Amino acid sequence: MLAVQPTTAGQMMRCFKCGGFWLDANTANNLTAKEVDTFRRISINSTFLSGGSGVCPAEGQRLVKYSGEQVPMNVVVERCDRCGKWWFPGDNLYKFKPALEAKRNYLRLWGLPMTTGILLPLILLAILAGGAVVGVRMVREEQRTRVEAALKLKEFSVNYTGGGKAVVVFKTPQAVSKIDYRMKRSGGWRTAEVEVINEYKAATLTNIVEGETYIIRILGWEYEYKAN
Repeated sequence: MLAVQPTTAGQMMRCFKCGGFWLDANTANNLTAKEVDTFRRISINSTFLSGGSGVCPAEGQRLVKYSGEQVPMNVVVERCDRCGKWWFPGDNLYKFKPALEAKRNYLRLWGLPMTTGILLPLILLAILAGGAVVGVRMVREEQRTRVEAALKLKEFSVNYTGGGKAVVVFKTPQAVSKIDYRMKRSGGWRTAEVEVINEYKAATLTNIVEGETYIIRILGWEYEYKAN
């Protein structure tokens, strides 16, 4: 039985019998190792682990073990290829987050690009043109709730992909052909065209300066986002 595990990075479910975590790529990528370490450790009964169904709780589709440079060899993680969510059995999320942060710090210190092999891939990767998105970051949770209530804007997320570009992804039943954005401390509004990709809408922001904060405006509502 899955129950909500509160986090600052997004929605996550947890099985409080086996200790496993069920979450999307956004949350897995943006949780910090420090926050994960605050989650209560669970004493796991080995006989209970052998009784799992191995299927996605949302889709009923069999989970597939994932292996790639985003996941350390000593970490077990499975994915539903239909909904794109991830299952970290047992204490594997506790192992994954410190390893991810260590890798990011290594690349940062050596001045190496962090656009590949870092974040868990989104289901959107297969359909977004050019493979520019390697992950997205949920921003301003308090504003997200406000916007969803007013606009039915869902899963709003932003990712700085390097090279002065950031990708905005969101869902809404309303027609949106463009979004506006500007640097918070100065500058006028710029416009990015919106592309419809299945049930998602996506737009690429250009001339983004890493470390700067931007205001993103969709249908009159504004989000604040720091490019990093």
